[in-house]
Amino acid sequence: MALEGISLLLLSGLMVAYIALLHSRGLIAHRLTSRDRTVYTQKIKHRYPFFDTVKGLAIIAVVIIHAPLLIEHFGSELPEHFLHSGEYINRIMRFAIPFFFISSGALLELPDLDVSSLKRFWLPKLKRIGIPYALFSLLAVTLTMEETGTVFQGIKRTGEALLTGNALIPYWFIPVLFQLYLIYPLIWYLIVKRKTDIYKLLASSFAFSLISYFLFSSYWHNWQSHIGDLTFMGSFLFLFVLGIALRPLFFSESRARVWLKSIDFPYFFLVLILAYIVLFPVNPLHGFYNVRLIYGPVLALGLFYFYPYVAQIKPLEKGLSYLGRESLYIYLLHFGIMTVTAEIIFLSPLLSDLSPYLLFAVLFFSGLFLSQGLVVIVRNMVNSFLKTVITN
Repeated sequence: MALEGISLLLLSGLMVAYIALLHSRGLIAHRLTSRDRTVYTQKIKHRYPFFDTVKGLAIIAVVIIHAPLLIEHFGSELPEHFLHSGEYINRIMRFAIPFFFISSGALLELPDLDVSSLKRFWLPKLKRIGIPYALFSLLAVTLTMEETGTVFQGIKRTGEALLTGNALIPYWFIPVLFQLYLIYPLIWYLIVKRKTDIYKLLASSFAFSLISYFLFSSYWHNWQSHIGDLTFMGSFLFLFVLGIALRPLFFSESRARVWLKSIDFPYFFLVLILAYIVLFPVNPLHGFYNVRLIYGPVLALGLFYFYPYVAQIKPLEKGLSYLGRESLYIYLLHFGIMTVTAEIIFLSPLLSDLSPYLLFAVLFFSGLFLSQGLVVIVRNMVNSFLKTVITN
């Protein structure tokens, strides 16, 4: 079995033992209060800097992950120490996707299940996420389309790219996110209407994600991790449900931190992170992927617990929050910008011999800051497009 599968099972066992200990000490409540359940129907009236900070860290991690990937793709005969370092960094940064899914779940609300409420739930997401994603996917497909391709092939490839996210490597995330949005009303119904035990919901979603991970993992009997070219949301369901389940916790910050302190969470946080770090050097060149069902959530809760200390460092907090607010467009822009930058570097006789570590720095800063610099321009173009469509 692959190393990441073993580490996932071992960390899961550690988590289960911790939860069993808390249960035996009577430190886990079994049901949400009526006040907690109303949180799922109430609209957030202002931005929470914590979530912007989380998304800011996540988008930085995404750019860091993709920089060595492009250097390895375009480069040749890279030194082994760089490959090892890149893999270590890659694995440490794999909290990025869990952070995004947890934040996405926690920030959702739904007043009711009537047509009007569902319309207000869906339309903003299609406008804010779906349309920019579709435009960038169309641009990526157009730029990479072979000149000999027919019009029908172009339409077919564009349609497949939109449905599967295969226009660019990072775009798989958006179709998975919309799969999770599709089932959110069902999760909302179970929590708010059926008053389902939140821990049973978490346990069942974790079991579903764990089974999906092994069932669809390419490391298990050489099966593919996709259904066709579509990444199945099953492996990430627990992260999304966890964000939903923790919504009352996130929005009652002082009470939440008192509870986390009472269950000795800071000590468990340190133990689990150390366990994760100890596990992954066993095979430093073995690929790690985005299903971090334990590492990601524990790191997110750790950041939540220690966030007041981060918030005291105002320049850091403001910088991360800004990147978090712009994370969608940076996510859509960065890989294309980094790819073009890498091609220019490796095609240039003067630049191709640069140290891979210097190349990493160049790609990282181009991916993060050039993307951020283009955000305002692109967002204004998209808003103008939307206004034109709505007006017509």
